Amino acid sequence: MDKKVSYSTITRRVLAFIVDCILLIVIPFVLMAVGFSLTHAMQGIIGAIIIITTIVFSLFLMIPCIFHIFMLVKFGGTPGHLLFSMRVRDKDTFEQITLIQVIKRTIAFFIIYCIPLYNPILLLAILILVLVCTVDDKHKQAFHDKIANTVVIDYKPEN
Repeated sequence: MDKKVSYSTITRRVLAFIVDCILLIVIPFVLMAVGFSLTHAMQGIIGAIIIITTIVFSLFLMIPCIFHIFMLVKFGGTPGHLLFSMRVRDKDTFEQITLIQVIKRTIAFFIIYCIPLYNPILLLAILILVLVCTVDDKHKQAFHDKIANTVVIDYKPEN
């Protein structure tokens, strides 16, 4: 390909990740507050357990995954990517990524980065490994990008 592409820097990607994490924490806490209000309104332990279990499962797994997939398919990036003028593209063609690539990237992202959140030492080790591998990579691909064959590029709208 003879296209000149500017791959997004690690700093901008980390800032975008922080923005996305804030969104994925604020939204679940709002929903959690709604869930606790519903629990308080219900009389009975079983109803409260069912509501809390459903809310916790959907908040910490389903909603972020669905939101992530929707944003990548519809807009080519997460809110953090869009805020910092970045887009996720196919590594070979630089076109919008396919639904299969979005699903691969999202699943890999959540397995690699979200599951270790419960073990700070494991999370730190993974983040250091990802940073070292990404800095040295020609296309600045993180592990989830390599799995889905995607890249994150700086987006400059055509006039």
